[in-house]
Amino acid sequence: MQNIVPWPYQLRAGHSKNPAEGACIMDAINWLMHGRHGDHPLCVDPIFVPFCTTGNDSMPDDIRQKFLLRAHLLAGSIDPETRDARLRIIILGAVRIFLPMALDAAALCDEAKTLRDLPDDISYEEMKQAAAKASLAAKAVVETATTNAGAWAVVAATDAEAAASWATTNAGTTGAWAGSAARATSLALRSVAPVEIVWDKYFEVLDEALNAGKTGEQWSATQIEIAVSKYKKAIHA
Repeated sequence: MQNIVPWPYQLRAGHSKNPAEGACIMDAINWLMHGRHGDHPLCVDPIFVPFCTTGNDSMPDDIRQKFLLRAHLLAGSIDPETRDARLRIIILGAVRIFLPMALDAAALCDEAKTLRDLPDDISYEEMKQAAAKASLAAKAVVETATTNAGAWAVVAATDAEAAASWATTNAGTTGAWAGSAARATSLALRSVAPVEIVWDKYFEVLDEALNAGKTGEQWSATQIEIAVSKYKKAIHA
């Protein structure tokens, strides 16, 4: 991911009418590839849209800029044949990586280890049940916890369970399940420190999912210049 030509402006949380004042990762891709606003660019596989949008709006501003190194890969990532495999990577990340971090923060280390040790070939139904069990354990410590870590673990477990449930019945048909997985991830991160290490794990999961299927080609300086020119004209029209 070195020597690429990235989107030349800051990424920000949420939407902006003027990308020069900041844009979310999906808006930036839409400007570069299609010359228009919007957080659902047609060139990005739907598996990544909710995962990246939720991540973009949850992470600190300096860490958010790491998306710039992956923007060209996301553009051109539509690949129905590998969508289920990519989904599995994202949901396994929510269940086996990020939810256990939230459980550890709530002093539920045994429950966290159980999730980390789940096998690669575990079914979505079994993932859902494991997340539900973790949610019950977290709920049991919420009232006695000295911090809000238990509450975050409950919400993260609920979203991880929802992601696995969606995948059980809807795999390959919609990107909605990735939204639940992304929320489970971002909510789990609120209870964990240091933040940089946790978000590094997020990008590791994203990279693994990207590498499992098609990705876009590196952008040229000319393409960047044309895209920037287009939106400047649109802004001043």
